[in-house]
Amino acid sequence: MNKDTIAGAAKQAAGSAKEALGKVIGDVKLKEAGKAEKAAGKAESEVGKAQTAVDNAAGKAKEKARSSSGLDDFSVSAELGLPLLSDDPTPLSSALHIPTLLDEAKTKRPIK
Repeated sequence: MNKDTIAGAAKQAAGSAKEALGKVIGDVKLKEAGKAEKAAGKAESEVGKAQTAVDNAAGKAKEKARSSSGLDDFSVSAELGLPLLSDDPTPLSSALHIPTLLDEAKTKRPIK
């Protein structure tokens, strides 16, 4: 789990609460705002899940390369152009900066 997954889950919960409150009090704007926040939270959670999957796959690839080649983590990481498994806290998805719809929304520019 990463910060996007957690933040997305929080937004989904807040959106659900707003949507429910909007239904109860008959406030269409609040209900729609809740739906939008819930959808944004789901998207953010999915981004977090994708980032985690990329990080896990890269870790497995590095481990397989290390174990089959007999090289240390530094050598494998250098060969693959990836951050170190144990010494670098930067997750692979951040190091590669995988563009997402959230990046586009934050910058209000289309992803190229």
